[in-house]
Amino acid sequence: MSLSLVKANGSGSCSASRRFRCREGERKPARSLWLCTLVVSFALVFPFPATSSDEGPVLDEGLGRFLERFAQPALIPITERVSLAFAFDLANVVVIEGDDGVILIDTGWKVELAREIRAAIAEKTDKPIVAIIYSHGHLDHTGGVRAFVPPEREGEVEIYASEHWRRYQVERVSSRLPHIAHRLVAQAGLLLQGSEAIGMAAGPVRRHGKTISYIPPTTTLGDYTELVIAGVKMEIFYAPSELDDELIVWLPEEKVLYAADVLTDVSPFAATPRFEEGRSVDGLIQAIEMMMELPAEHLLPGHSLPLAGSQKIHNFLQANRDANQYLRDQTIRQLAQNRTREEAAAAVKLPPHLADNPDLQERYHRVSWVVRGLYTKLGGGWYGGDPLEMLRLSPQDEATRMIALAGGYGATLDRSATALASGDLVWAAQLAGYVVTAGSGEVPEIARARQLRARAFRALASESPSTNEHNYLLTDVLNLEGVMDVNATVPGLLGGLVSSDMYSLVPTEDLLRDMGPRLDSERSQDVVMTLGLSFPDREEECGLIVRRGVIQYLPERPEKADVRARLSRATLDAVMSGQARWSDLLTAGRVKVSGGEASRADFQRFVSYFDF
Repeated sequence: MSLSLVKANGSGSCSASRRFRCREGERKPARSLWLCTLVVSFALVFPFPATSSDEGPVLDEGLGRFLERFAQPALIPITERVSLAFAFDLANVVVIEGDDGVILIDTGWKVELAREIRAAIAEKTDKPIVAIIYSHGHLDHTGGVRAFVPPEREGEVEIYASEHWRRYQVERVSSRLPHIAHRLVAQAGLLLQGSEAIGMAAGPVRRHGKTISYIPPTTTLGDYTELVIAGVKMEIFYAPSELDDELIVWLPEEKVLYAADVLTDVSPFAATPRFEEGRSVDGLIQAIEMMMELPAEHLLPGHSLPLAGSQKIHNFLQANRDANQYLRDQTIRQLAQNRTREEAAAAVKLPPHLADNPDLQERYHRVSWVVRGLYTKLGGGWYGGDPLEMLRLSPQDEATRMIALAGGYGATLDRSATALASGDLVWAAQLAGYVVTAGSGEVPEIARARQLRARAFRALASESPSTNEHNYLLTDVLNLEGVMDVNATVPGLLGGLVSSDMYSLVPTEDLLRDMGPRLDSERSQDVVMTLGLSFPDREEECGLIVRRGVIQYLPERPEKADVRARLSRATLDAVMSGQARWSDLLTAGRVKVSGGEASRADFQRFVSYFDF
């Protein structure tokens, strides 16, 4: 792969084949972008039909211009030692050329794309990679590591991370993974096809490549660390913020500051619709304040173009800091005034001097989403302040009653069509949604309701300034138009989200205690059964009980068990990650069950109550 170096403020032409059109004004058509996501290294080219015309989707003009930056990957020179690998993958990679080796900060998401970065580095220097710093544990910053550290070099390359790295890696393989995957697939638009697959404001979502990797850190760092690697001096600050293991890296001799994911040139993301346990708005504010104390002449965010010039950097940091502070304070103010969650989301808006800042536009999350998330995190909880939330009718019951109030299915849809024609898009979608929720395949109007709701969502997506909102809306259109059943599709993709070696980081007890959500409580409602487990490679023995739809973990070998099995932890990890099936492992002898065929049948019956 041949890449020319470009200046830090340079831009390249797009190489994709489809185009998108802007809602406002006339300009040169820009090529559409194949983009990748925050979590889904299983981003393959899915064999589903495109859902838009060849002319391409209509996009908000500002959003279209914003996405052009990701058209051409480039290794951007920052200083003589430092370069930024930009737009190769969802996240940036910092490349530092030392005296006798190369240091990387982060590795990108997918191994195949990281290899392109490695090839670009090789055109610049033949020095070996000697160290990698994980700025934090998100997949888009760690998943490409095997491109730089193949198995034969493992142990030769030092890998640094925060001493708090493990919590998030365990969360990645917890029972919450399917829910996280559903939200992230929608947010990134990974199931969208053709020109509707615009990707994310966080970076390009490139569809080739599917391999993710992870190597645990060899050295962990505390609150503040001074290092000299290959002759390069650096200071590393622990800054729990966007994630609770975040590190900020300062190169004092280069005057280069790597901000990781503390901020980028979009509106604040202090809270998200999918809820980030490890994210802290106070941490974000404090991390930015810490960066403002450093005399940086170059600022490298984890997901956007570099900034140069101390005054420009100061203004950028100040605006981001103030925007986060404002949303935090005004959300708490709404809580103090006993406002409901939705009242707070409607009331809290950035003041004009921040809302109009070109580096704080709603390209990623919407401000109202952040306020809802902060409301929940900062004291509001799930209760929005309206007592009816505690007594609410079921969605289907409420929809049925609203339809009756409107005069029936046909009248409700006529009102929806009128709202759609007048541009009242949210109301049009909501009215059609009542019929979709209350109806069934036998209701004649259901097809019309789905069509109206899909049309409203398409129109809303076309005028949205946010990639995430665009993708959430059009992913639901896939369901409405019958292109695919999204809920049924996502579980089949989980095997590509994490590799089985990720599960090896989780203690056996934690892994088995988290099995409860996998249990089919209805099928096991009348079952009482005990399984004894032995892991000789870890010298561990324990047990699991299924008791009428509930599990119980036994930390020691059960005295009485209906069936006992012996296996390695790697075998358990392969099943948990979706890489192997119990029946195949039994046949291959990787799971040994005490007793004869009856015991093997009992084992298969026990595991059949769980979703693997």
